[in-house]
Amino acid sequence: MAIVPYLVRLGISHIYASPIFTARSGSTHGYDITDANAVNPELGGRNGLVRLVGALREHGMGLVLDIVPNHMASAAPENAWFSDVLRNGRTSRHADYFDIDWDNDQPQLTDKMLLPVLAKPYATVLQSGELSLVFDRGRGEFFLAYFDRRVPLSPESQLTVLSAAGDGKPYDGDLTKIPATRAAHAVAAFDTKTEAGQKHMHELLEAQHYRLAFWQNAADEINWRRFFEISDLIGVKVERDDVFEASHALVFDLYREGLIDGVRVDHVDGLALPEKYGRQLRARLVELHRERPEGLNLGEPLIWVEKILADDEELEPAWQTDGTTGYEFINDVLRVLVDPAGEEPLTQFWATASGNDSGFDTYETLAREQILSEHLAGEFERICVLLNRLSNLRLETRDLTGVVIRRAIYALLVNFRVYRVYSRPGHVSAADLATLTTAADRARALLRPADHPALEALLGWLEGDYSSPAEESLLGTVIARFEQLSAPLAAKAVEDTAFYRYGRLIALNEVGGSPASFSLANEAFHNRMDRRNRTYPFALSPLATHDHKRGADARARLAVLSDHPEVLGTLARDVATTLQKIAQPDQQQIAPTDLLMLLQSALGAWPAGLDVDDGDGCALLKERLAGWQNKALREAKQHSNWLIPVTEYEAVAHGVLDSLFADSDLRQTLYQAVQRLSAPGAVNSLAQVLLQCTAPGIPDIYQGSEMWDFSLVDPDNRMPVDFAAHERVLDVEAPLSELLVHWRDGRVKQALIARILRWRHQNHEAIAGASYRPVQIEGPKAQHALCFARDSSAGTLLVVVPRNISAIVDGTTLLSPAKFWKKTVLKPDAPEQKPDQRAWTDLISDRVVQGGSAIAVGELLDAFPVALLLREATATLQ
Repeated sequence: MAIVPYLVRLGISHIYASPIFTARSGSTHGYDITDANAVNPELGGRNGLVRLVGALREHGMGLVLDIVPNHMASAAPENAWFSDVLRNGRTSRHADYFDIDWDNDQPQLTDKMLLPVLAKPYATVLQSGELSLVFDRGRGEFFLAYFDRRVPLSPESQLTVLSAAGDGKPYDGDLTKIPATRAAHAVAAFDTKTEAGQKHMHELLEAQHYRLAFWQNAADEINWRRFFEISDLIGVKVERDDVFEASHALVFDLYREGLIDGVRVDHVDGLALPEKYGRQLRARLVELHRERPEGLNLGEPLIWVEKILADDEELEPAWQTDGTTGYEFINDVLRVLVDPAGEEPLTQFWATASGNDSGFDTYETLAREQILSEHLAGEFERICVLLNRLSNLRLETRDLTGVVIRRAIYALLVNFRVYRVYSRPGHVSAADLATLTTAADRARALLRPADHPALEALLGWLEGDYSSPAEESLLGTVIARFEQLSAPLAAKAVEDTAFYRYGRLIALNEVGGSPASFSLANEAFHNRMDRRNRTYPFALSPLATHDHKRGADARARLAVLSDHPEVLGTLARDVATTLQKIAQPDQQQIAPTDLLMLLQSALGAWPAGLDVDDGDGCALLKERLAGWQNKALREAKQHSNWLIPVTEYEAVAHGVLDSLFADSDLRQTLYQAVQRLSAPGAVNSLAQVLLQCTAPGIPDIYQGSEMWDFSLVDPDNRMPVDFAAHERVLDVEAPLSELLVHWRDGRVKQALIARILRWRHQNHEAIAGASYRPVQIEGPKAQHALCFARDSSAGTLLVVVPRNISAIVDGTTLLSPAKFWKKTVLKPDAPEQKPDQRAWTDLISDRVVQGGSAIAVGELLDAFPVALLLREATATLQ
């Protein structure tokens, strides 16, 4: 609550909070929910939430809540629903709350669910004495104990355990009253430090509704839906109406009571029926809208979905959301600042360094094959079994063997290029049909002709084709399983594998983007923003998130490499040469690809104000890079991995990082490269900020990123923010022109954000509902600027940002000299309109700019790197 006044002064309208539901003890993020109907006591509980919202309302602010309908923590006894399933199996009243395949083809898992929680193989753990029983008198239950994990036993097993006490006394049904000695005798009978205890424990475990297993078995044997490949998170069947209501009761109460104003839906592609969910959620919130406290029932409830869109993919309007959380916006803004001229030299340099001239598509395909075969094999096996059952229901497909079906579905999945489709039995949209057809065409080219009939049958099923009620019933499950597999496959193969293998320009390796798409021309950017304005004008517009691979300003700086690819080439060669000189004989070398990606990460992460001789600052940077490097090597799964880390190679890579900072020549070489990129990178950063705050959508400022954000992937991007320091900086009022001179401290970015957001708040009508119009630029440097207008009844906003001007940026003030722009002008009015001669007010520099048919770009950008002009303003800046 202490930071609320600062956020208000920054221009923030709503806090956008991570999940606040009760999560696993000590959770640092809240996505491992154990109780969806209670506010986490570790966050202050409901009373704390009420106090926070009270403080927000006092300042006219609201609260948007991140909700997690897709999964919960598979933790017992913290998760009461999940514990009840472990205790009672498929007879549990919560058995259908979770996506568990009770009727699977694995004999050892008949009517059981796999519980892959053991750190070692089952026999080893059983014989090691690490399994034991404990008696919880408060609960009146015996539990299986494995280190700090407590797993419930079936009700029948409570009798089995009690009878092991051997005193012959009857069981009266209330275990809270049994003598301590009797409980101790029962526990002792299952002491796995003895041979008899091991035998009793094994027999007891075999009688449970779960099968204890080595955690590595999950990839092959899992018979329930996980969140990606995380076995600590179990999929929830929110498509069931009873589960929807049970898991959203608190959300609805909070909205009704005016404690929240909207929701961000986490991982919507994990849901079996996203459209049904979106419509259901919208309907319930609209229904509750009129019950909200007076003064809070204006406007529709806000609903955003976390959804990654391919370049040519659109969010389905039938879902009835306000748009996505904006990964596509992050990548559109970045790519329009990337110089297309840098594509060929950077591509060639990467191909030479890696010894591989394949494009990103090949990297993605190989990563998909590995993830599907090694990490999601259990999920893949489940759909293969279902497809085999489906094929046997129709005469035309009964001769398709399980092996040939497996080859067909495998080929289709590795050639998919979107997260998922959304077909249902009897229905497939034109867009999904095109996606399936494209993937099938790619798969067909790789399959034997003898396998093509299986692929055609598979394609028909996924398009919703069925011929009997029995087929329809099974087909619904098949389609859901396919779609709920293709999404995590895309995420793990692309973002968490291929992104760490392909390093042509790692600024493009961002969540929701594709390194294959190098840059975006002005016209393409305008088309995408115009479409956004027409379809989802209130979608979120972030530049950073808790999931980003690197911060907005790190990406903006690295984008300058597209202007100056020689900087990366020279740096890599100089560093490699020095490393060879200082290497020991026969010392293992770091792979060139890992070195190149490390150097780019260092270039992007170097703080703007860090001096090369600042020992403490350099040590902190090295520590951050070491965390990134460790994750990058294991995610890439080439020279190390998470399953069995190759510590020898990791030590080699960490040694290179150590040398990069310990060797004065190497450190200086890196620092000089950073200096080449820093000033133009900062110009890119300010351009991103202006686009974020004025393009269609709602600006989403990630915590702390109002100052320079050179963060790396989590946990670096989730570090605590010193808001007190940020507030002190904002308290010092200074002209933007003065802050520009001291741009390295980040105050100019913060001040620019605050100025624009405050103006938006005071002049809501000038941006809400405004049209989007590309503005024509003419002259010899037209390709170096981007301009658009937002027209509304309140007037016209004119947005101007530079592109690819790194060669002429003044590193002292970030300004581009007017002479560079020569006779480059923009035409502020629409072609069909008569030129308006009225003057414009520059909302950034506070000066007046003469109107007319043309405005010189050099004149606009001679006082600040970007320009925001207003004509016929209805209010002035405060």
